[in-house]
Amino acid sequence: MKPAMTDTGDKTKDITINLQAANHENLEKLQPLRKPEVELSLSLQLLTSEDWTKKVKGLCIIRAVAQHHPHTLIPTLYPVCTSVSDEVRNPRSTVAVAAIDTLRYLYVYLRKNMDALVERTGVCLLQRIAQSNANDFIQQRVNMALQAMVQNCSSGRHLSVLNTGLNNLNRAVRTSAAQQLHLLADMMGVNAIFEADESFTHKFLTAVCKMCVDADPKVRSHGHDILRKMTVHKDLMMLFNGIMSDKYRWPMTKILRNTK
Repeated sequence: MKPAMTDTGDKTKDITINLQAANHENLEKLQPLRKPEVELSLSLQLLTSEDWTKKVKGLCIIRAVAQHHPHTLIPTLYPVCTSVSDEVRNPRSTVAVAAIDTLRYLYVYLRKNMDALVERTGVCLLQRIAQSNANDFIQQRVNMALQAMVQNCSSGRHLSVLNTGLNNLNRAVRTSAAQQLHLLADMMGVNAIFEADESFTHKFLTAVCKMCVDADPKVRSHGHDILRKMTVHKDLMMLFNGIMSDKYRWPMTKILRNTK
């Protein structure tokens, strides 16, 4: 069931808090580390090993550091995220899933400290969906990680990543991006989207246009649901007319006329 889109700041805050709580509850509770700095250094060494079991151990250490010692990660967040992202692409699914879950921990416990690395990590997750061996289980784990990204990082950062996902030729990638954009819309609420800076609002509305005319019915469904909730805003038509390219103008005009 999709969360309902809100249009007030207070309700949006409540939803964000509830989503944060649910996100934490669904994560495995790991043991704190006695020497987190030493263990973190060891984890990066383990990730360079050819032994997949050592890679999985290294990723588990990073998750424990993120959960219990997040400030330890901040000085080395770039190399940590680079190493973890490399393992998201690992052809061995056990390692890839462990890396995907590790990014989820980083989003949840590092939150906006991850903002500068959202593009690198988010695109990597979407690319994993596109891989031919990305089965339903892996796609589910990726979507959970992307949801954590949307819930915990700055909206302007991941909007660009998800917009890129909507341009992907792989429909599973586009569906995932649309799902997360729907979540973002529900978390922010109508008013917040329209009251954000002009660049964000235009990018978001452009994304909705792409979703509404996508070839895949699941992607279109997410777009139409968002659009339906946005019709309550008095400036919707004016803004859409200002940003729509010729490619979207006719189909979107027709959709908007039929949207109630």
